[in-house]
Amino acid sequence: IQDMVHLNGNRSRKEVEASINLKKAEQFLDMDRHPTGRSKKERRYRQWALRNCLFLNPLNDLGPHAIAAQDILSLPSFTTSTDEFPQLFGFFNQLKQEFVSGRWLLYDGLHSEDVHFSDRRVSLVNTLDYPTYSLAIEKVKAAYRIGYSILDKIAYFLNEYAALGVKPRDVYFKTIWYEKGNAQQRVVREQFALSKNLPLRGLYWLAKDLFDPELQGVMEPDAQELYTIRNRLEHSYLKVHDMLISRSGTDALSRMFTDRLAHSVARDDFQAKTLQVYKLARSALIYLSLGMHREEQRRAAGKLGELVAPMLLHPWRDSDKR
Repeated sequence: IQDMVHLNGNRSRKEVEASINLKKAEQFLDMDRHPTGRSKKERRYRQWALRNCLFLNPLNDLGPHAIAAQDILSLPSFTTSTDEFPQLFGFFNQLKQEFVSGRWLLYDGLHSEDVHFSDRRVSLVNTLDYPTYSLAIEKVKAAYRIGYSILDKIAYFLNEYAALGVKPRDVYFKTIWYEKGNAQQRVVREQFALSKNLPLRGLYWLAKDLFDPELQGVMEPDAQELYTIRNRLEHSYLKVHDMLISRSGTDALSRMFTDRLAHSVARDDFQAKTLQVYKLARSALIYLSLGMHREEQRRAAGKLGELVAPMLLHPWRDSDKR
């Protein structure tokens, strides 16, 4: 795959250089003289997102340039039957909105300095193992849940778009790629195995990077921990500590300061992993969009001469977002 990406990248570069005078273009293109917000608070937020490469905008991969401080990623035009609602656009709208809202929750949780009034007069017991309880850390937890859930929702999107026919209750990002949803047998669905769609292959390898036990040792070292944290957040008990003291012994002192019901993580580590989840979710959304663009090009080539009635959809205005 890397060789194919390299060859296609070189070919695309030569095509661009043949049609555009790059040196002249650079004189007129200033990637940093663009507004990043109306207030100091908004500008700080957008600069943080730019530095961490968290905008749904491929230009952000070139660096923290102001021109990239907007989430422009979108779906291509695509053909449906005349009586079908534009549901994929609605679905992608929701994926983007959840991503950007979760991104803000993460930022707000990371940069909180004062005790929020909602945390006052809340009686909690100090269990002496340096736990952290606050609205700020709950915002980061909520952000983690939102970011990780986007992956399974992308699988749901693919199930509809590629007409895979998987029952909704059986759709997971981990298994959508395999026949009968069986990741153990590793029989990749024909729709994916025969595809030459490189962004879609990137999405597939991102899933393997996260969930394939045979690859975790050489690819995504934190994959199992990311998955464990997500399950603990959703189904049982994750405990975040300002300072995590490792006590692996079986003596009385170790037992006294070990919460055996909890999955314990240090606050700094948990915050870093939440940021990592958003980088993965961003990559997955970009792969999804580019993969659909490529697929629609392929489908359009097979429909030359067919009569198509366009349906125009206009952007949702910022002033209507309440």
